Amino acid sequence: MAAQLGQTPQTVQPPPVPPGIDAQTALYLQQFTMWCTNQFNTRLSANTALPGVMLQANDAPAGTVPSVFHLQVQSDGTLVANPLAIGTGSP
Repeated sequence: MAAQLGQTPQTVQPPPVPPGIDAQTALYLQQFTMWCTNQFNTRLSANTALPGVMLQANDAPAGTVPSVFHLQVQSDGTLVANPLAIGTGSP
C-alpha cells in the first residue's frame, strides 16, 4: 500500500538467513540485500512522481518479443504512449 503524503514510508526488512547457511554466505547475502535496496532507492523513489513509465504490450503472440512503449501524462491529463526501439538507450 502506498504511503499517504506526510507519512514516513515503512522500511521492509529482508527475511532472516535460513539456518544451515555458512557464515560467509550469510554475510554475502546480507550485503547483497543492502546493495540491492540502495540501488533501487537511488533509481526509483516511491515519493517522487516520474516523468513516464515503460510498459510492454500484453497481447504479443507467444515466442515473440512484445512491443515496448513509453507512457506519459500531459498537463491536461492526456495520456501519450510512444513506441520505444529496444536497445537504443533512450525513449
